Amino acid sequence: MDRKRFGDYLIDGNLVTPDQLQRALELQILQLPGTNTRLGHVLVQLGAIEEQDVALILEQQKEVKMEMKLLGQYLVDGHQISEAQVQKALEVQANSLRGGQAPLFGTVLVEMGAVKEQDVTQALEQQEIDRSRHRMSQM
Repeated sequence: MDRKRFGDYLIDGNLVTPDQLQRALELQILQLPGTNTRLGHVLVQLGAIEEQDVALILEQQKEVKMEMKLLGQYLVDGHQISEAQVQKALEVQANSLRGGQAPLFGTVLVEMGAVKEQDVTQALEQQEIDRSRHRMSQM
């Protein structure tokens, strides 16, 4: 799944036009090479958007990230597995069809010996808690 970029949110929300975004991206590249000037800052400088628009888009991106955080990321964040182990497990999962379906990601990790079943269960529980909190905050 491709990650939606900051500029995509701006265009989707009709906050800027594609031409305004392109101009800001060009200016972002030109401003002090080697620095990390944020696109939102450039657009505010151009008068295309307000600071509160930047804050709104950043909040939307944060919400999407929370909704999309997957099991592997919980285990990596908890220092239980590495990114390399996630990639290997994804490869194994993609290449392992059982009864016409790929095995569950957590099952693959356990079978690889990367984690214990208890680690997977705890990460899944935390994932559900986080998603529930996120849903509650949207009400």
